[in-house]
Amino acid sequence: MKPTCGTIIVNVCGESTIGKSTAQMLMTSPFMSPVIGNSGKSLSICANNTQNMLYRHMKDVYGVPFVIDDITTNDNLNLSSIVYDIVQGEEKGRMNGSGEAREISSWSGVVITSSESPIMDAVKGDQGLKARVLHTYGIQWTMTAEQSTLIKRVVSRNYGFTGKEFADYVATIPLDDLYDRFLDSLEVVKGFMVKKDHLTDRLAYKYATVHLTVL
Repeated sequence: MKPTCGTIIVNVCGESTIGKSTAQMLMTSPFMSPVIGNSGKSLSICANNTQNMLYRHMKDVYGVPFVIDDITTNDNLNLSSIVYDIVQGEEKGRMNGSGEAREISSWSGVVITSSESPIMDAVKGDQGLKARVLHTYGIQWTMTAEQSTLIKRVVSRNYGFTGKEFADYVATIPLDDLYDRFLDSLEVVKGFMVKKDHLTDRLAYKYATVHLTVL
């Protein structure tokens, strides 16, 4: 049975001056409008929504990055629940007012969240989150305010092109060949992982997927 890593969560965290929002916009721009908001017309949403609304925005988003901006700023969100649901790729089943099963939202790909401190700091004691969230703490994504403004202006006007080219390229690779490349990436990332414990393999699958995508 070939391994799966579920939907990957990457938590872009650090001070507000490091260019997190710019990086998020750049990450989604190959596929759709990168503007962060609640209109439903882009792949980015603010965290100042209900949990159900976040899931509605992610519904039917498959194989592309999706952004949840400032995820730790909404005290009404259950971060542990959100992380587990996102990785699972679907929301919990519920009944409607008539006692019938409600339609379940589902998704896949990469969900990029941003925060000033790692999600693990906001959800203390939940060891299961360590294997589900990749943190990029303190990376300086842009060097100056002018650079950030330029990137945002460019991607806000030019988006949705290179993502199709990337998808078309991946579609030409035989699945067995793609899997072999994944195994090669898996060995590479395991070689970079200094600390080894019971979570190593689960984290390595996620890192290997990112590594393979970059290649």
